[in-house]
Amino acid sequence: MDLPPASPEEVLSQAFDRLSHFHSPASVEIGLKAIDEYLALVCSTPVPICSPVVKRSAAAVVPDSQEKLSYPTSPWIKEFRKLQDGFEYNIAIRVLNCMDRILAEKRKNPQQDTLLTSCLQCLQGTLLLHPESRNLFAREIHMTTFIEMLSRRQSLGLRILTIDTLVSALLECPANMRTFEALNGLHTISLIFKNRQTPEKVRLRVTEFLYFYLLPEVEDSQHHHHQYQKHDHQQRDSGYSSAQVVVIGNERVMGPKTRSIKQKEEILGKYLKGVGGIVCDIKKFYGEGS
Repeated sequence: MDLPPASPEEVLSQAFDRLSHFHSPASVEIGLKAIDEYLALVCSTPVPICSPVVKRSAAAVVPDSQEKLSYPTSPWIKEFRKLQDGFEYNIAIRVLNCMDRILAEKRKNPQQDTLLTSCLQCLQGTLLLHPESRNLFAREIHMTTFIEMLSRRQSLGLRILTIDTLVSALLECPANMRTFEALNGLHTISLIFKNRQTPEKVRLRVTEFLYFYLLPEVEDSQHHHHQYQKHDHQQRDSGYSSAQVVVIGNERVMGPKTRSIKQKEEILGKYLKGVGGIVCDIKKFYGEGS
């Protein structure tokens, strides 16, 4: 019996439902896999792929991983972005909530690293495909998730993926960078670099991150109005755009929308020595006036 095509809304609804079963790592894993497959589909020609299908009965909801779910053949990327613009089907919000629940577990689950890896992969893909979702990280509550991830003991692969995903969250978003600075993110990542036990591959990735951090910022690169932030009374009532306000706890911290390379060099220099070499490399490409 052929299954009727499932809409993106149905696929995401089923996946989000799985993520909400946080007491069942297997259920969360199924949800993350479905999101990962959907993101892969958005980037490719629509074809039927193997995905968990929910069979509903009066008694229970049972996943059948052997069934094939036919996805619709509409313009994927356009429809994907439209769905991500709303709250109901936004992947970044759901994945961040899932990560927070995993990190809040007092007893370490054997599958914890696997689930966090899947979360980061889904989050990174979403942020690259839907840049507007990056605006979430102008808020302390979401950027704190990255700070906590960087502060934890992690496997080599998970640590590198955390840094890579952080770059995706900061890319072309000055407000996010200011939040990262305000939460002592530079201090946290500098400690990783200075720790003698840090693997060389991780140290190299941190070096790449520092190059990224010191690059010139474009003042109007981040959208001033975003639907996830326009409902935030603290920012809305301030009269300032999200790129001008950094929310730390219950306070609004006013700061420059962008910083120059020199300003960022001074800030980073508080935690690391030898930053001047990186700055010289960058200025060779962008000029002395950056």
